Amino acid sequence: MIGDIMLLIPGLMSTNAIRDVLIGDTFGYYQADRRVTSCSSTGTWFYGRNYSFWEVWTLITMTVIQLITGAIGSVAFGLLFHMKTKYLPLAAAGGFLSWLVFLFGKSLWGSVFLPALLAGFIADVYAEILARICKETSTSFFVTSVIPLIPGSTLYYCMSSIVEGNPMQALKYGRDTFLFAFGIAAGMSIAWAICYFLRSVKAR
Repeated sequence: MIGDIMLLIPGLMSTNAIRDVLIGDTFGYYQADRRVTSCSSTGTWFYGRNYSFWEVWTLITMTVIQLITGAIGSVAFGLLFHMKTKYLPLAAAGGFLSWLVFLFGKSLWGSVFLPALLAGFIADVYAEILARICKETSTSFFVTSVIPLIPGSTLYYCMSSIVEGNPMQALKYGRDTFLFAFGIAAGMSIAWAICYFLRSVKAR
């Protein structure tokens, strides 16, 4: 059932709304779930434990699967947004890169905010670079690159917990959703501000 309704979860809109607030677009103000909170914590496994071969193999396999599915998801949304076919491999690379950066950040910091911020920043820089190379707008490249990070499923689990009468679990998922979305929006806002500054300097 979750897979059937994932396209309806407004995780992308939530992230964009927070981004709009951060850059001062108040008019514009009007995606770690069980998969993210468990699978994306793979990097933290390495700290404080000794591992068997099969544990390490499982960890590597899970990480590779996540990266591949992140790339496939980005391509799927590229098709949904009518992205040019020749740019779909770039969308896949963006999804792969953003999730790889998130996993790396998760292994360092453990929480979701800083990894999401770092991944959002890298995704926006990646999109800006591609926009210059391909002579296209950066929006399509950014949206497809950031798709694996969108906290839509945590929002779903938050609503599900409220319906089930579990306020503590709802609060946890709600907090993760907000931190995830805020981290992505903050990262992309920082990248946007830096790119805007560099363009301004170049124009002088």
